[in-house]
Amino acid sequence: MDFTDFTDFTTGLLVAIAIIVGIILLMAYIINVVFCAILFEVLGVKKGLAFIPIYNTYRLYKEYKGRVWKSNWGIVYVAVTVISFLLYVFLVVIFLEFIPMLITNVTSGMNAEDAILDIISRLFLWLIVIMVLGVVSTVFNIILSVILYWPLMLTTARKVILVLYLIFGVSQIAGIMNITAENNPDLKSTVNLITIAITIIFIVVALYSAGDIRRQVQSGKKILHDKLDYNSLDNIQINEILVSRKRCLVADNNQAQHNNSIQNMEYI
Repeated sequence: MDFTDFTDFTTGLLVAIAIIVGIILLMAYIINVVFCAILFEVLGVKKGLAFIPIYNTYRLYKEYKGRVWKSNWGIVYVAVTVISFLLYVFLVVIFLEFIPMLITNVTSGMNAEDAILDIISRLFLWLIVIMVLGVVSTVFNIILSVILYWPLMLTTARKVILVLYLIFGVSQIAGIMNITAENNPDLKSTVNLITIAITIIFIVVALYSAGDIRRQVQSGKKILHDKLDYNSLDNIQINEILVSRKRCLVADNNQAQHNNSIQNMEYI
């Protein structure tokens, strides 16, 4: 392969990657909009806000404050989103730096292995930054996923699906196993298939759980927890009430009314 052919191949690869990433992002956006729109209907938020990326998920975290969790984790979500964006920017920059260096080294007569080692030594600092951002992003994505989805999982089976999704879909265990099992293609294929299957199942379960909560609230079987008045409660009381709600967004109608009456007697 001469220099021109290699350049054409690289350009085609970049275009193909851009198209695939664009399709994935579009699908993720559509799923996110549907998910947020369903929950906004339950929470009394304008459904049109579900079309605003990043803000729609931030708004969900904000609505959870005082109902399920003590703090507004949406602020952390925005920060992690920025970190993830920087991570992808760094990856693109490294890739764009990598290709010209590789072309230069190969055309100068250096073999491929030596060329790659030379590039890694030059981009070592960038690689460290990417690794740090990747670890931070992964850890907080696991935490944020629990905070966002756990309150919606009304059954044990759904919670198990969430845990499996965190292990295979969010923790990047598939990527780690692909690296460690480089010489075992069967294991790599199995892990990748499991990851894809669990991710698809989780998306279906998450959308179904959101819709299930909406149906039960509209039918009167469940009732949305009210936001706590932080001005009239101290930290201990806030934590006790939120724990008593079992970190769930809704409760049985009779149970919620009973709990509200007890809270009114004790704290008001």
